[in-house]
Amino acid sequence: MQIQIINVAQKLPAWVDMACEDYIKRLPREMTLKQVTLPLAARKSRQSAQKLQQRESELIMEKIAPGSFNLALDEVASNGRVTTGPEICSAGCSSFPGST
Repeated sequence: MQIQIINVAQKLPAWVDMACEDYIKRLPREMTLKQVTLPLAARKSRQSAQKLQQRESELIMEKIAPGSFNLALDEVASNGRVTTGPEICSAGCSSFPGST
């Protein structure tokens, strides 16, 4: 099984790489972990936050393997709720049975 973590960021802190490397060592051999960091959408004046998020969403969708299980975590989730991929993105996302 391959686990792919896709994030959108300028540059992640060094502790993120160290934490991922440590976590990878703990996984069973039949599991592989791949971290993909995508650049933030180019910030231009007069572009709405919604338009920027849409572009970043498109970049993420290009990296998702067809038929994969997807889970999206929202950094702003003030209610603490985990949001699944289909609630965030359009066609091409699959969800875990019974998730809402």
